[in-house]
Amino acid sequence: MLEIDGESSAGAVPVDAENASFAEAVQGMPCKVQLTRELLDDLKLTGPLPTIEGDRRRFVRFRVRARGILYYRQTLPAIERAEGSHLVLVRNISRSGIGFLSAEQLFPHERFSLWVEGKRRMEIEIARCRRLHDGCYDIGARFCTPLEA
Repeated sequence: MLEIDGESSAGAVPVDAENASFAEAVQGMPCKVQLTRELLDDLKLTGPLPTIEGDRRRFVRFRVRARGILYYRQTLPAIERAEGSHLVLVRNISRSGIGFLSAEQLFPHERFSLWVEGKRRMEIEIARCRRLHDGCYDIGARFCTPLEA
């Protein structure tokens, strides 16, 4: 498995000069997501994701490759969450939600703030979490506030 940290890997995302505040926030923050070669190759793809028959999604998802800072906070009484920020890797985005890879398991109905490179900070609610392997979870979340560019 490959470990992504900072700018040292083929999976690293170039920092947009206009987004200096994001670059400053992410500086020195390790990305603990464990990637396989297949996931790394998948992150390099761009464009719309194909639709699946019977899919309930209302909006087209687009593949993206960006970093995000996920701000933890306690939202469900049964799940202990220490406040803090964690680096995640964004895989896809639509008008109503976002998909990303996280090093930690998150649970449906948990709410967090997510700041995606090149976007503003937004509130999300976890819809699903699927373990891909140790140190890598595929997360799907809904936006709690409208997405703006």
